[in-house]
Amino acid sequence: MLFTFGSSIRRWHAEDQPLAKRQRQLETDEDEANDALARQQVLLEAAEIDLAGALAAADTAHHDLEAARSAIDTARREMSGSQAELRVPDEAWSSSEHRERLAPWLDVTWNKARTQLSCPLSRCTRPSSAAPVNRSANC
Repeated sequence: MLFTFGSSIRRWHAEDQPLAKRQRQLETDEDEANDALARQQVLLEAAEIDLAGALAAADTAHHDLEAARSAIDTARREMSGSQAELRVPDEAWSSSEHRERLAPWLDVTWNKARTQLSCPLSRCTRPSSAAPVNRSANC
């Protein structure tokens, strides 16, 4: 009877080894998955903090925008009486073409050209008692 019992144990070990190896592999996979999950949870918490900060910044910006719009509306109401010729820029000012037609000196290209033109002219119009003009100096 001992002989039969020994062969049964050997057969059981032979059948058990692949199962034990598979179990160890699954436990290793589970540990790796738990580690990956923990890393993802840390990233999620950081993203939630970033999102909360961004939402707070957006809320502050929204309140600032509303305050600016209110100030513009107040200024427009105050200027609509005796100072009707004064204008507060509106949405049309966001178009560079419209802005150039109303105030070309505000355009970057026009402003640069005006500066380049006025610089040489200012050298020519200095009083004769002024210090000698340095023609090599840049404006």
